[in-house]
Amino acid sequence: MHLTLITATGRRERLELAQAQLSEAALRAAVVRQLSLAPPAAAQLRLVHAGQPLADDEAVSRLKDGDTVLAAVAPRPPPKAVRDAVSGGGGQEEDEDEDPLRLRLPANAPAWKRNTVRFLRQRLHVPEAALALLLRVSLRAWLALAAWMAGARLAARWELGPLYIIATILLLMLLNLGQRREGQWSAYSLFNPGMRRLPGQMTAEDLDRQVRRGQM
Repeated sequence: MHLTLITATGRRERLELAQAQLSEAALRAAVVRQLSLAPPAAAQLRLVHAGQPLADDEAVSRLKDGDTVLAAVAPRPPPKAVRDAVSGGGGQEEDEDEDPLRLRLPANAPAWKRNTVRFLRQRLHVPEAALALLLRVSLRAWLALAAWMAGARLAARWELGPLYIIATILLLMLLNLGQRREGQWSAYSLFNPGMRRLPGQMTAEDLDRQVRRGQM
């Protein structure tokens, strides 16, 4: 029987097999010879047919003449020393180092942050998504949020809630205006020296000339 062999890179090969040799070990050995895989890559070889892994003789025995088999070499994990260097080294538990889905702190993370994350994860069982959100927000932002909530409580007690919300929106707008570099013009001519407009900026005078006078 013959099989069509497809690699992860899209390479196609025609693989000839004797019906009597149709076993998982024989198929794997034939694929290794056909693709000229080195021993380290051969150990990571995975064979898939119709979305199902060919991991035993029973699965291989269901192959038919002309079937297509996907052959992929799983990437080898990096050495433990490299994983420790990336994840921050010996401060993590062994099972956390081996789990690629675990939240990892940078190598220069302070000890208090590591201990806090370990406490929230192991004692309080806080989800990984919530921990990631907590770490992405800076300590200054958390303090500002706590101060705003305390102010909101006082404003609600004094019945100044709407005024407090409006003042918050105006403050956020002012804090996010940004700063212009030296020599950079503003889109609003009022803030430019001599009230100069940006080159090519459409003004009310331009619209008046185009609509009423037909001048471009």
